[in-house]
Amino acid sequence: LERRGGGHLVAPRDGRVLLLLPAGAEVTGLPEEVSAACRQPVRGGVSGALPLTRAADAVKQAGLAVRAAQAEGRALCRFAELSTYTLLLASHSRDALGLVAGSALEPLLEHDRRRGTDLLATLEVFLAHNAQAVPAAAALGVHRHTLRNRIRKVTELTRRNLDSPHDRTELWLALKAREIAQLGPSGPD
Repeated sequence: LERRGGGHLVAPRDGRVLLLLPAGAEVTGLPEEVSAACRQPVRGGVSGALPLTRAADAVKQAGLAVRAAQAEGRALCRFAELSTYTLLLASHSRDALGLVAGSALEPLLEHDRRRGTDLLATLEVFLAHNAQAVPAAAALGVHRHTLRNRIRKVTELTRRNLDSPHDRTELWLALKAREIAQLGPSGPD
C-alpha cells in the first residue's frame, strides 16, 4: 500500500482486515498483491464511493461485496456489480441458504433422486426463460408438451403456482440460494 501511494487506513475487524481507501483509489490487482505478500489467498470487497460521514455504510457495502467474492471464487468484487439476489442472499451463511433452498426445493430433489428425473433443471431452465414454455422446451431439447407436464409436476410437488410471479420469484431465489450455498464458504449465521 505504501508503494501504491495515497492515503489509507488498515484495521482488523471481526477476523478480517478492513482497508479504507479514498474515493477513486485504484484497487484492481490489490487482492493479488496482498495475497502474494501474505502468501495466502485474499478476497476483497469494494464499496461505492461514499463520504466519510457514511463510512459505516461503506463498510457494510464492502462486507457484502467480499462475501460475494468468496461465494463466486473471485479475488475482488465491487458493491456496484452485485445483483439484487446476491445482496439478499450473500449476507447469510451457507447453512442458512441451504435450509432456505431445501425447504422449497427438497420435494424436487427427492423426486429426481427416486425417479431419475431432472425436475430441478427443468425448473431452472423454465425460470431462466421467463416462464415461457416454447424457448424453455427448446433449451432443454424436449417438446413443449413434455415441458408442460414437467412443470405441472413441479407445481404439484412444490405446491407453488408457476403462473404467479411471487411463487416464481420464491423458487428462483431458492435456486440461487442453493447455488450460493454449494459454492460459497460458510459465513456467520
